[in-house]
Amino acid sequence: VVFIDEIQYLDHPSNFLKYNYDRWGDRLKLIVSGSSGFYIDEHFTDSLSGRKRLFEMQTLGLEEMLHFTSRDELVEWVGAGKVPLSQRAPLNESLVEYLLFGGYPAVVLAESAEEKILLIQEIATSYVKKDALEAGVKRPDQYLMLAKVLASRTGHLVNMNELGKELAMNNQTVDSYVRLLRQSFHISLCRPFHRNAVKELRKMPKLFFHDLGLRNWFCGSFQPPALREDKGCLLENFVFRRLLETYGADAIHFWRTQQQHEVDFVVTPMLGEPFALEVKWNASRATPSKYRPFMEAYPEIPLSFVDAKSVLSQTFPPEKI
Repeated sequence: VVFIDEIQYLDHPSNFLKYNYDRWGDRLKLIVSGSSGFYIDEHFTDSLSGRKRLFEMQTLGLEEMLHFTSRDELVEWVGAGKVPLSQRAPLNESLVEYLLFGGYPAVVLAESAEEKILLIQEIATSYVKKDALEAGVKRPDQYLMLAKVLASRTGHLVNMNELGKELAMNNQTVDSYVRLLRQSFHISLCRPFHRNAVKELRKMPKLFFHDLGLRNWFCGSFQPPALREDKGCLLENFVFRRLLETYGADAIHFWRTQQQHEVDFVVTPMLGEPFALEVKWNASRATPSKYRPFMEAYPEIPLSFVDAKSVLSQTFPPEKI
């Protein structure tokens, strides 16, 4: 077994992998990684069809963060349906830490909040800018500015035309920058759910970050969630990350009508039944009648509410009551 990191920097990497698979495949297993989907697409001239399996590696999830920081006794209660009273306080503290600083391994292992923020800043200003330079972006400062604007609109509809006007960029540039952020594994676009796939693809997507710490740096705030105006968006992004780990981006959608009726997530697994989630910082303030249009349109898709109190014990798919 041979591990090769940053395979995209090799000259003709697809030829190298294809040759070694065909010549030594019965004795050799190559595990290769790359941090930029854009760069990989540019340098891989062969699809390696039938010779590869692809895995998209995210930053650490909440359970992985707990393992990394020797809080293993808490892991079994995440998503268990019910958290014992004795474990609620340490789990809530861990959740707040994750909501603020995310899951980059070095950040997770840093001992102080100040050190965590410095590491995230290094990731944002060095590594994200490196992605832009490798992709041939002539204005990396403009690229970072777009990332900051997108971070402030986490969980909201993304209108490329409005972004272009606001940042004085043409639509083609905005679209290419958003695509680069996706190919560098920093963001995902969540597509609307609709029975008609053509209509679904034509509607505006919502945007979520893959790492909450990076998102918060671009927003310019590491304040505790309870003090933030965007705490609802932060929790919604956290739920998206948990869904992403289990189901993948293609299975996660949202529902929205012209009358402004909306449900945060409609998940359509490849295996299993679909389900819907509405995320509120405080679910007791939710108005059930507001979601009647969805329940009437899709009676076969159960809708559950998730809030800051229940998110740690939430099972996916939700347990039927």
